[in-house]
Amino acid sequence: MTGGPLRKVQFVFGETSKAYRYAPAVNVLETDTNLSVIPYRDMVDVPFSVYSADELDSTGGAPRRLNIAFVDSDADGTWNPDETGLGRYQFTYVLTSSYSETPNANYVSRSGQPINPGSANPTFGFTAMDVMYAWLPRRATGASTWTTGDKLTVYPYRITRPHFVPGFPIKYSWTVDGTQTGNSELAKNQMNNVKVFPNPYYGGQSLETDPFARFIYFSNLPST
Repeated sequence: MTGGPLRKVQFVFGETSKAYRYAPAVNVLETDTNLSVIPYRDMVDVPFSVYSADELDSTGGAPRRLNIAFVDSDADGTWNPDETGLGRYQFTYVLTSSYSETPNANYVSRSGQPINPGSANPTFGFTAMDVMYAWLPRRATGASTWTTGDKLTVYPYRITRPHFVPGFPIKYSWTVDGTQTGNSELAKNQMNNVKVFPNPYYGGQSLETDPFARFIYFSNLPST
């Protein structure tokens, strides 16, 4: 994807946005499972907005609304992921450009070809779009839908080197709330943090190269 470097972004549900819609002529998932021909169609409403809220952004951390695009695999004109395994293939893209309801030519067509995120062509395919994040949403079985005001914040993993972006030093912060030892009640509350591996354990665990050195590891054990 060419929309880097990654930013912290926030989805705000219940706040309608216009999104670029890419769709096949008909529902062709049975014959084109890779969705290779999904040209630009139009802009339609989606029930959320996306903001960049990162100090490395051009705004210095003030929210900047971003453009959105999605693959309308069933060509029904609606962003509507469902409970199936791949959520009706409603691939959703967060773009780096600032939001506008006026179609941007860069997401519509280039060199006489409609933009087609299903293609690998560097001129009019997926890599020609400044995609920062690609999301394949799926509705959990039996779950209710989002409610207005729900937020989903995505924090990027940043490589730990002096400058992730030239001129912007990496910053770290942490807090220490105090340490307690010999507190049996506190230890009881921490039992759910204990992890055991290999899990499940088999006598022929492939990690055990020595047949006489069997092991099971416990992590996060309390001191008492």
